[in-house]
Amino acid sequence: MSPDFASAATVSAMSDGLNNEFSPSTDELLANNRHYIETFADHDLALRPRRQLAVVACMDSRMDIFQMLGLAHGDAHIIRNAGGVVTDDVIRSLLLSQRLLGTREIILLHHTDCGLQRVVSDDVIRSLLLSQRLLGTREIILLHHTDCGLQRVVSDELMDALEAETGMRPSWSLEAFKDPYQDVRQSIRRLQSSPFVPHKDHIRGFVYEVETGNLAEVEA
Repeated sequence: MSPDFASAATVSAMSDGLNNEFSPSTDELLANNRHYIETFADHDLALRPRRQLAVVACMDSRMDIFQMLGLAHGDAHIIRNAGGVVTDDVIRSLLLSQRLLGTREIILLHHTDCGLQRVVSDDVIRSLLLSQRLLGTREIILLHHTDCGLQRVVSDELMDALEAETGMRPSWSLEAFKDPYQDVRQSIRRLQSSPFVPHKDHIRGFVYEVETGNLAEVEA
């Protein structure tokens, strides 16, 4: 099977069941915001997170980080990307979070049934690529999570298909993985070895089970 055909077949398989009738949501969300400001009560929140905590998590839409951890607004920094993997951009965010805004603890959150488990092999473009090509989103809003989608696409084949389609090969890695537990361990090792993350005494990793809501801790 040729790479292009394999990639097309994999993406097509992942798209099964998606609703092809797309309607933008931004106007509805702006209307929601108008109601939100009527009872807005967070005007006095401090810039620094109360719990001195940073959470690195997957962008999966099934994961409500605040709800699953019982966090309130202002408690923590939430850093999200496709897969919740520790990339250079996550390191950049953690550096600012710790050095400038006082956080001292890091929680890593992967999850079961992740899209990144579906690609075998950094970060707004990578996340948007996966969100649109593999998971059916059509709208982007810019504001200044076992079973990940990246598990289901063969990385080299997708890169080849993108190069053939656009004439340019992406410079970033998809950071795909087969086992979310092992990838959490790798992410912990990346943080422990980074000279740009000063506070490393409190780093723990978990896999969120989308089927039950349980958080399974991963030993480094």
